[in-house]
Order: sequence, then structure tokens, then C-alpha cells
Amino acid sequence: MDSVVREWRAGDGAAIAGICGDPEVCAWAAIPWERDLEALDAWVARQREAHGGRQLSMAISDGGDAVGWVGLWPVEEHAELGYWILPEARRRGLTLRAARAVATWGFEVAGFLEIRLHTGAHNAGSRRIAERLGARQLPEPVPATDQGGREHLLVGYVLRAPG
Repeated sequence: MDSVVREWRAGDGAAIAGICGDPEVCAWAAIPWERDLEALDAWVARQREAHGGRQLSMAISDGGDAVGWVGLWPVEEHAELGYWILPEARRRGLTLRAARAVATWGFEVAGFLEIRLHTGAHNAGSRRIAERLGARQLPEPVPATDQGGREHLLVGYVLRAPG
């Protein structure tokens, strides 16, 4: 797997504290809204436990430090792919590399035939990553509920296994 992706480590909570309060992340990823290192360390511990079987929850790394998250988890017959990255680490290709590595793992190791991604219509960066992965935009919006119980219509993408 690409060196930009690694397992979560104890202490990574402090490295990702800058994401707290980001509405695009906190609404969907259950990241604490407030900079609370204890809560962040607990979130990292949950990510370490979530790793296994046909599911991955990995840190996006830049020179060793955690700067984001990428995850893949099974939903019915397909997998869902998600990602976020600290603002200061954006626009360097790290998220695309991490998402590509995890999607490849999902197809080649976990055996998924289809991986889906969902993002807000206004989230140009996330949409660009999905498109650069080669994902095809779904024709209809995808209904979703965020961590606060609010309903949204998201842009859906599908990535199919090569071959």
C-alpha cells in the first residue's frame, strides 16, 4: 500500500486536532467539534479497532504525521469510501493517493466489485478526488443523514473494479 497510508497510532489525536470544528468533517465523521485531546484520542482508538476484515480505517500520513483519514467499509454488496484531510495538507495529492491505495485494496484484497463515494455538491475538492479516481457520478442525488440527524442530498459516485 502507498506510503501515504498507515495505521493509526496512539498520540495521533493531537496531530489531527486542527480538523475539530470543520463542518464538512465533523458532521459526517464523528470528529469532536471542540479541540478535546481526550475525545480525539478516543476517536483514534475507535479507528484502530475498526480496522479488520473487509474494512479499513487508516491515517493519511505526510512524513509520518497523521494529516487525515481514509476509510473503506462494507455496505450490503458494495463498499463505501470516505476521506478527509487537514486544511494545511490539502492540494498536495495526499488524499488522492490515499483514496487510490485504499480503493485498490478494496478491489484486490477485499474483493469488492463496486465502491461508492458520497459528497456535498459544494465540496469541489472531494468531488475532484472522486473524479480523478475514475469514479462515475450517479445520475440521482443520494439521501444521507449526518451525525446531527440532518437530512442531505449528496452527489454520489461509483467506482467499479477493473477488468
